[in-house]
Amino acid sequence: MGVLTGFFIAALAAVATFGKQEMDDPMPGEPPVRLEHTINTETYYENLSRRRFLSFLFGYMAFLTLVLYVVGYVYLITDKYWLSEAAPSWRPTVSGFSGASTCSPWRTCYRTRSLAFSI
Repeated sequence: MGVLTGFFIAALAAVATFGKQEMDDPMPGEPPVRLEHTINTETYYENLSRRRFLSFLFGYMAFLTLVLYVVGYVYLITDKYWLSEAAPSWRPTVSGFSGASTCSPWRTCYRTRSLAFSI
């Protein structure tokens, strides 16, 4: 996920600094692609250029992947240090070679040979 964030930031930088004039032309389409701005009670419309559209796109994707990366990292840290000790019975477990089962009441346990698997 971190690699995608870097890719989208690099793509954003490339699009923002690309030197062709065609990037600043309005995007084609019928009706044209426009941005709507409302100031007080007046509404203004602005034609969207390719450069601005791609900047919005890559900026949004970079932000989204960065947020997902941070949320995933926070979950891993939380799971490792807090959830594992606070509620060890929340996860499916495989008991060792002793015959004891560690299955919780709402799970169905199956035994194969000397291992008990919780599903």
